[in-house]
Amino acid sequence: MRNKFFYFNNQRGFFLPYVLFIVSLTFLLVTTNIKLYDNEIHMMHHLIEQIKIETLIQMSHMKYREDVNQSNHIPEVISYTFPSGDVTISFLNHKENRAFVHYQITTDNNISFSINDYIELAHHQNNRN
Repeated sequence: MRNKFFYFNNQRGFFLPYVLFIVSLTFLLVTTNIKLYDNEIHMMHHLIEQIKIETLIQMSHMKYREDVNQSNHIPEVISYTFPSGDVTISFLNHKENRAFVHYQITTDNNISFSINDYIELAHHQNNRN
């Protein structure tokens, strides 16, 4: 009976190309996974900064509403400093009990973001400083 798997007994170098193919495929998979992992870390840093920015918007929004409702006037520009960054709110327009404002946000990692938004006020106010 003849051996069907002759390449297992062949000493002329069949295994070298086979091993090189397996090693190169393994190397390709490992380097691809390392690059994917690096991209995930990069995306996670951006996601953390986005969450910081959203948190800063919410904190400054509430602080601005409290300050305006307590002082009975709408300041042109007001700045807040929080542990995760700084927020500057600029008053743009006022209509009924809504103030149209511009947020300029800078996180503690020097990432900047700006957005325009409405802030609902407790009562109608016409005074500005």
